[in-house]
Amino acid sequence: MKITSRERAPTCFVTQDNLPSVISSPVLAAVYPKLLEWKSIYGNPNIPLKTSGGRQCKTLRRLHIENKLTDEEISLLNDIGFQFNSLEDVYREADFTEMIKRLIAYEKEYSNRYQVPKKLPSDPELGAWVTGLRRLGPDEVLPEHAQQLNGIQFTWVSSRQCGSKFMTKYRELTERVEKEGQDAVLADADVQKWIKAQQMARERGTLSDTRFHYMENLVGHDWMEEQKE
Repeated sequence: MKITSRERAPTCFVTQDNLPSVISSPVLAAVYPKLLEWKSIYGNPNIPLKTSGGRQCKTLRRLHIENKLTDEEISLLNDIGFQFNSLEDVYREADFTEMIKRLIAYEKEYSNRYQVPKKLPSDPELGAWVTGLRRLGPDEVLPEHAQQLNGIQFTWVSSRQCGSKFMTKYRELTERVEKEGQDAVLADADVQKWIKAQQMARERGTLSDTRFHYMENLVGHDWMEEQKE
């Protein structure tokens, strides 16, 4: 559903009485005017946790992880610059003790070496949490968390990882850099073409922040400037 300009009333005129019609979530309905007010003052709608509306923002992020916001609501929030959690943030904000219990329960039921789908219908938060763990890796989570995960023989590499063309290419180039050196790999015309494609994807807004950071690790922090003519 396309959101028209009429749906986006000027910030100062948005109240509980004239919310965009695409809003069905009670939480979003309650906090939306506050988001616009905060943006008008500070330039973004991301209200800090200990400020009025901050707890509702945290709830919105959880609802997003749990697939409880509609596509139209997500689009509305994206349009005003609302910051959803990255998968790594899910790990940082979740209660580790509670999540590892759910992880162990999942393994007890499925016995598949913790191959939790990223989008697990029965527990979307667990799927996002496990994916975030794997992206961070054992060296980036808290040492005591890594120890507990290793203690239950958690598999840090997903057997599902080969599904992404980006990640397949990224791993291939990472292995080449280890063997040939970064300069030699980046001089490859095919690699330059691939990097250019990622730059264009980023400029179009279709390259995620997670993949952006992967590119920084591979090419360097100025990778968006590299290879440009």
